[in-house]
Amino acid sequence: LRPFLRLNGQPLYEYDIHNSQPLFMIQLYKDNCKEKRRFQELVLSGRFYEFLNEQSGNKYKDRNKLKQGFYKQLAFGTLFGFRFRLAAAFQRHFPILFSRVEILKLDNYKDLAEKLQKTEAEIMIGIVVKEARLNNIPVLTIHDSILTPEPYREAMKNIINSAFFAQLGFFPPLKEGI
Repeated sequence: LRPFLRLNGQPLYEYDIHNSQPLFMIQLYKDNCKEKRRFQELVLSGRFYEFLNEQSGNKYKDRNKLKQGFYKQLAFGTLFGFRFRLAAAFQRHFPILFSRVEILKLDNYKDLAEKLQKTEAEIMIGIVVKEARLNNIPVLTIHDSILTPEPYREAMKNIINSAFFAQLGFFPPLKEGI
């Protein structure tokens, strides 16, 4: 349906934050260690999920199912009890981050998801949408995506990049399209 959406009668251009949940997990590192740099490189290059799938035996053939597995096994589900393949591969390759995830989930397994989604909302709604409105740029949001009419696409990209760099210290991987 997205290709048929219009705002003020104009077709929309979409910026989707690629690997958004892992992207927001970068903030869980306390220092700039070798593991963080490796994790960040995989996330910013858009290869994080594929790497994790390879390291866990290539069980997933569909990227959406792979992401759902990651959410269920690590980001949004409980970590205790049976260890799933993706979570085990994540723990093997990113032990520091895995321990931070465990700590965040100790009291309530939903705490990690809430922290990641709060950061996303603060940046996407609190900064990006606010800045777009201040600049009279029409905008819609769908989860980790921003939609704007085609004539505003470059201005919107600059706003997104500036917001992420100011808040997290890097530009987000963006999937762009109509």
